Amino acid sequence: MASLSFLSILLAFIPFVFALFVLSLKWNFNGLPWNWPFFGMTPTILFHIHRVHHHLTRILQQSPSAFLFKGAWFAGLDFFLTADPSNIHHILSTNFDRYPKGPDFKYMFDVLGDGISNSDSVSWKTQRTTAHALVRQEKFLHFLERIAMKKVREGLVSVLESVCENGSVLDLQDLFQRFSFDSSCMLVTGLDLHSLSLEFPQVPFSKAMDDIEEVIFLRHFIPKKIWEFQKKLQIGHPKRLQEAWEIIDQTIANLIATRRENKEKEKRKIKKGLI
Repeated sequence: MASLSFLSILLAFIPFVFALFVLSLKWNFNGLPWNWPFFGMTPTILFHIHRVHHHLTRILQQSPSAFLFKGAWFAGLDFFLTADPSNIHHILSTNFDRYPKGPDFKYMFDVLGDGISNSDSVSWKTQRTTAHALVRQEKFLHFLERIAMKKVREGLVSVLESVCENGSVLDLQDLFQRFSFDSSCMLVTGLDLHSLSLEFPQVPFSKAMDDIEEVIFLRHFIPKKIWEFQKKLQIGHPKRLQEAWEIIDQTIANLIATRRENKEKEKRKIKKGLI
């Protein structure tokens, strides 16, 4: 009986799905998304999933002040989108206390832990004050300048010269991502992972960061129950996120261990010199 009941419900939905399909053939998917019954605006996003960033940019260009994205009724995936600088300033600066990130934000960005990007209230203010005190120091700015110039001379320029001499094709986005990655690692850990070199090596840490960015973005369009189900089975995007997370944790642990070892070597050299 249960199977017959399910079959009857499924058959009843077939004409409805067919009607949606016919309408979709006539609908302009490059315009503002249409709020479909039951499915919301999700079909439009799925249609452009291969170029979703470009499509969202197009939506914001057509409605820059504000746009309310309606997800499927059963998923609870409604989003408020804006590209208006005054709105951004209002939310993230002048009235930040009125717009706490809340548990949903922390759930989506759990990989960030309790850092400044994932915190609210007193914790956020404390970390923000500490960060501002650091980046305003003249020593820090000089240190940042030395790192950037060193990477430009030893990495960026040498790669560009080699490309010009060989006449080879170069992906500028990949080039500057590697430059930013190496510079950030040198700034935080004092170590250069040399992802920006003539060989263009595959750095697991950098690849893991790219995977996490992509999965977190797609996570916004996956219902929470489906995400938790996949997470329990260790399949799909949750598995990909966990694997990338482990690579990052292990890499950071290795960098810290290497940094400590180098410090100990420096101390031993100083002691020998004094003796």
